[in-house]
Amino acid sequence: MINYLNIMSTLYNMTMYHTLNKLILLFFIAFMVIPKGYSQSNADPGIEILMSPPSVSEGSTGILFATVGNYGNETIVGNSLRVTISVGANSEIIGIATGSDTRWNQLSLTSGSANTIVLTNSGGGFDSFNVGDILLTLRGIVMSDPDVVLGNIVYIGAQNPAICRSCASPPLNASQGNISNSNDNSTTSLAVTCYPGLEPNAGKDGAITICEGDGQPTEIELFSALTLADIGGAWTGPVAAVYTYTLTSECTLETDISIVTVTEGTAPNAGTDGAISICELDSQPTEAELYAALTDADTGGTWSGPVVGVYTYIVTNDGSCSGITDESKVTVTQGTIPNAGSDGEIFICELDSQPTEAELYAALTDADTGGTWSGPVVGVYTYIISNDGSCSGTTDESKVTVTQGTIPNAGSDGEIFICEGATQPTEAELYAALTDANSGGTWSGPVAGVYTYTVTAIGTCGTDSTAKVKVIVEQPAEPTTECYEIATFDNDNCIWIVSGIQPEVPITACYQKATFDKVKCEWYLTGTRPATPTTGFVMQPTCEKATGSFNITNYDESYNYVVSPMTGVSISGETVTAPEGTYTITAGIDVSGPHGETEDCTCLGSASITINPQVKCKPKLTVTLAQNPTLDCFVLLIDSMTREDLCIRIIDPYGKMIDEFILPYKDIIKLENRLSGSLYFIEVRQGEERVILKALRL
Repeated sequence: MINYLNIMSTLYNMTMYHTLNKLILLFFIAFMVIPKGYSQSNADPGIEILMSPPSVSEGSTGILFATVGNYGNETIVGNSLRVTISVGANSEIIGIATGSDTRWNQLSLTSGSANTIVLTNSGGGFDSFNVGDILLTLRGIVMSDPDVVLGNIVYIGAQNPAICRSCASPPLNASQGNISNSNDNSTTSLAVTCYPGLEPNAGKDGAITICEGDGQPTEIELFSALTLADIGGAWTGPVAAVYTYTLTSECTLETDISIVTVTEGTAPNAGTDGAISICELDSQPTEAELYAALTDADTGGTWSGPVVGVYTYIVTNDGSCSGITDESKVTVTQGTIPNAGSDGEIFICELDSQPTEAELYAALTDADTGGTWSGPVVGVYTYIISNDGSCSGTTDESKVTVTQGTIPNAGSDGEIFICEGATQPTEAELYAALTDANSGGTWSGPVAGVYTYTVTAIGTCGTDSTAKVKVIVEQPAEPTTECYEIATFDNDNCIWIVSGIQPEVPITACYQKATFDKVKCEWYLTGTRPATPTTGFVMQPTCEKATGSFNITNYDESYNYVVSPMTGVSISGETVTAPEGTYTITAGIDVSGPHGETEDCTCLGSASITINPQVKCKPKLTVTLAQNPTLDCFVLLIDSMTREDLCIRIIDPYGKMIDEFILPYKDIIKLENRLSGSLYFIEVRQGEERVILKALRL
């Protein structure tokens, strides 16, 4: 940090010494050549400017000294002079600094770099050989070599009554005289150096998503994808779809790098057109079948149609390819189905030859020719016809049933037992009593309890056949009963009636099971009540972990454990994790079956346990000020868990870093006393730890 007060004091003494010598010389010359008496032409306004220091860093300020006044032997009245000072593009005039000659007041000040200030001596005039210093604050804007600063003093082009109050017409300001115009203009220069405290910031990495086929993003688009990046860097890439932004400090040549990853979205693809052939009367193809007819199509599209046998598939993408569509088409062609005609029948007698294919085809109605015959299967021949073209693989079939007359067989005689007074058996029951009988015969009887079954011969297929079924009346056997049942015979219906019900299932607790003893004809209960939980292995919270834990030492996975209160509690097997608090633990089991009583499903007692509050961890780094505010230097009291080096920064109220120190660890650190009275922020870093203090220097 430059000691501006010492420099300013030295420059001020040099300037005053130079100015005093000049005034003495002018005073001597004036008294040698100028006669006594009032004259309006012997004044001499003059200016000399000097920059202190001759260079400043970006953002910092310096003082411009402008020594102005009267170098002649006559007075110059107030409000008659104008001073104009202009700076180059590398700096900016902030305004009049403290200590400036109060006779000069600001008339105008333009804004920004390369600006101009205009002042007038509205605060008073100058006696002979009388000068003063205008002090202006200049700030460095952009780094550059020395740039010129211009100063000029002139009379205000107007009449001024103060020059001659008895004159009928006030004389012009310029009538006061300007012995020498060589001192009306003056120049100096100011160089601006870089500010090493500003580190380059390439911002936070970003990402851009583009659509397939789009051009690569511009540098403006890439920069917009970064967060809080400084301008002025250079872009390189892409390398594997990654662009790199590099920013280099002009002052320290340090660099910072960020990247932007470009992801390319896929454009929609509806695939290559396809075709489907279907047969007459077939249903239209499903969307899955239509999609299968396409080639390399994206999923998720929509179908429309058909229009003249054509379906249209449209795919639209979201994300970076939103609004882009692609379509393809599937043409559906319909062919004619084959026709095997209507089914037919043929009758032949037992031992006759099977019909020929011509005889079988003649038995069908309206059948297409060219089919094939198969069979017989259980007397049935099948005619199958297939078509080519779009109906290839589709078939139609019809059947011809060949009924073969057999020699009549009424089967072997049988018997049926029925209860006394019961209804006579049906024809189906009678037929079931025969053995190997032909169906289709007729029944007659009964005669003396006997029914006769007759199968009539058809055509030349043998002679009639008969068989008999005798109906025998008797009582059925008594059924087997359970211990609580009684069997009673119903003569009216010829059946046994079993009465009695099993004893009612007893009421059980949820942990009990009821089993019926068929020998003793009674229920018995088994099962025990859940045990009261016991706890152990308690782990209390630490400064780094807010929860504690404990174990249920008699844990039974068949139980349901309830912890109250439950807020923030988790149970994993026998381990319970919980925050600070006192908890009650009970055990129970699920209610099962219609006779469970919920009040019996929990243990008789409960366990109680307390989880302590979390303890506070000692900070890894604490910093305090020995005295705040202070008239002396700042003294830091350090307490740290490590002995790493300390990085200390001093920052002014505007966020500008004033100074930075890298120091070995000490418990007490005294900072050098070279700060002016103000509010400061002191930042102390040690590894990942950081402490910021607010400090006041009086």
